[in-house]
Amino acid sequence: MLREGDNSMMAISPKTGLSGNPQAIYRNQVPFLQAAAAQGTSIQQAIKPEDVVQAFCTPSKPADFSSRLASDAQKSSSGANVTLDETQRRILDRGLRQRFEAISACLDEIVCGRRVPAYLRECGFLSSRIRSGLQPLTDSVRAEVAWTWFGSTDIHLKINGDLTVFDQNFSLPTGLQALSSFAAEGQGLPLLSLPEKSGTSGITVLLTPGAFTSAGPGNEFIANSLDIQTARGSDLCVRGNSVFLRVSGKELPVSTIVRRIDDDLLDPNCFRPDSLVGVPGLVKAWKNGGVDVLSPPGVSLASCRTFGKYIPDMILEFLGEEPILQSASVLECEDPSVLRHVMANVKNYAIRTNDPLHPARPFFGRTGTAVEFADLLSRLRKNPAAYVARPLLEECDAPGHSLRVFATMMNRFRLIPGFISRPCQPDGGAPYHL
Repeated sequence: MLREGDNSMMAISPKTGLSGNPQAIYRNQVPFLQAAAAQGTSIQQAIKPEDVVQAFCTPSKPADFSSRLASDAQKSSSGANVTLDETQRRILDRGLRQRFEAISACLDEIVCGRRVPAYLRECGFLSSRIRSGLQPLTDSVRAEVAWTWFGSTDIHLKINGDLTVFDQNFSLPTGLQALSSFAAEGQGLPLLSLPEKSGTSGITVLLTPGAFTSAGPGNEFIANSLDIQTARGSDLCVRGNSVFLRVSGKELPVSTIVRRIDDDLLDPNCFRPDSLVGVPGLVKAWKNGGVDVLSPPGVSLASCRTFGKYIPDMILEFLGEEPILQSASVLECEDPSVLRHVMANVKNYAIRTNDPLHPARPFFGRTGTAVEFADLLSRLRKNPAAYVARPLLEECDAPGHSLRVFATMMNRFRLIPGFISRPCQPDGGAPYHL
């Protein structure tokens, strides 16, 4: 299974001294935190040497910035706990509820309503992803889909207490096992549970590419939390619209699959034909109502950073509400004018992949080297739409922290107690893979 790129991409900038051990933080045991952007010409035409040389070669004292980050990280790991006050928790709960509901409504509109909102059609990257990932699903007979059954959200917590959504993942959220001690203490509800169903027979299994992957321990934890069996693609077979699990020469009917395989690997009959970990015919069985899939095929679109850019528009269109949480700025490199601006001011930006689930090394303009910049240009020339730019934090500002929070939405939205806190990267993003 491909890693979750958002936090698995190791920065190629000089070492910052940040601690690599994520710390699980629980709301009831830490003190209050002290507050203190069209398709067109090619990349060769979009980037000109005169646009980038001066911006990239101007000294910016990267060592000072790295030292400050290392100092802040050392303070964080030496006992400076992070927490949210009651107002922040209420804003986070209401704001994420908005986002989960708006994303679910938008995906329903595309798959069930067969209408793509105009602001998504204008983005070439998203239009391509919708054609490849969602259009094969539009003949589904399903009346409703649990698109946002379970998701993780990376939040940038600024030193002044402001909250900004950096990324979300509804496809293959990772890191929930870091909160296992919270569940072990017996506080509140289970971390994760399955949707209630009536009138169906069959077992629930977790579909995994295998135990020997980077996400293997997390997948095992989810399976144990839900008290379900893990299965590989070769353990499952599809006949008609029904799915069966092969066990000891028998075939057990399967009613629900918790999938932990990338969208494009899920079904070789529908997506990538070279997939060796998917289940042939699974998507067709799901579309016809023969099996439920959590998280459903196509939901990885919501993890794309340009999709996240338009979530405030979805909240306005589908919920009729003003967005509560601020979203991080995203500049689309597929737009030549935007790309020229970013390259001319590259020291002020971080360049990341548009799709966090298919990662490449991020580039941080303030601390990047000439070799790394040359590699970035090579990648941009091949496929500029695959990358986005985000402004770096001001050098005079403390970087703050990146919080990973988890939530589910079945019959109602629920923010899972506890979160993971880590020092953030220079653009406010989360630095480590979980």
